[in-house]
Amino acid sequence: MQKDAHLKKFVSWFADKRFAPSKMVVNWGLRTVETAANRVAGVIHAPAAAQKPPATGESAQKPPIKAFISSPHQSSRNGTKIQRIILHYTTSDNVDGTLSWFQNPDSRVSAHYIIDQDGDIYQMVRDSEKAFHAFKENADSIGIEHVAKQGQKLTKEQERASVQLIKWLMDEYKIGKQNITGHRFTPNNAGFTDCPDMLFGARTEQALRDWVEKHFGEDDSVTVVIDGKAFTEARFIGDRSFVWIKPVADHFGWGLEPESGSVKLTIDGKSHQLSIKNVLGRGFVASRDLGSILGTEPKWEPAERRVTLATKVRV
Repeated sequence: MQKDAHLKKFVSWFADKRFAPSKMVVNWGLRTVETAANRVAGVIHAPAAAQKPPATGESAQKPPIKAFISSPHQSSRNGTKIQRIILHYTTSDNVDGTLSWFQNPDSRVSAHYIIDQDGDIYQMVRDSEKAFHAFKENADSIGIEHVAKQGQKLTKEQERASVQLIKWLMDEYKIGKQNITGHRFTPNNAGFTDCPDMLFGARTEQALRDWVEKHFGEDDSVTVVIDGKAFTEARFIGDRSFVWIKPVADHFGWGLEPESGSVKLTIDGKSHQLSIKNVLGRGFVASRDLGSILGTEPKWEPAERRVTLATKVRV
């Protein structure tokens, strides 16, 4: 059977023992000789109502999924939390070819979602499972493919659907904007793929970061409330909330001594050591770590994007 030029390119790449078969890394959305009729098995067309996630009180809603088309290329996350979103392009503008290829037993590749140029979203692996979309980067990530040929940018419909899906994923799994990236910008895939190519403009990480900032710039913001006092110099880093410790210590009159990678916090004559995250030269501490000192568990209120430490702090 005659293979097209893209498939020939892929087969020659697949033959390279450095990557195949156990180190398959590139998501190729290829045109194949298979037709839509050949992929009827495994296709679940769900009504829009069935696609809505359980109510969580969060603002973002999961966009409608046109069809769930199960890929055999998936495995357990083994308890690893979802912390990242990795963006891809398919190298083809034929969504049927991509769906078919990700079902092919020989492809050894898949993604959680595929977004067509008309904005239709297909799901091929459930979020709870690991898809095979980026070498050594799959355990904690969601992979999103965008149907596009080399050099193509996101269509307006595609961008709209992608933004809506990513916003829902960020809310659902508490993913910060800094953990949205492209395939070729992940540590284990630099130099092995051009993905996501020019989806976001230039073929640079800065172009992707600019796109992320434009659409999700405020999504890592959070307010931390301690004993009724709101501190807005706070943010999500990964799936945890952090607060700038200096204004907190100043407000409550705590002693604060910076140390290498940590701070010494003195409350009512007792000293505590806390690890810090350096954000633009400011020391941020995890709300949970602060709560453990104050004897309380942080309460996350998603609708208000607020973390509350309900304790009576000694000043």
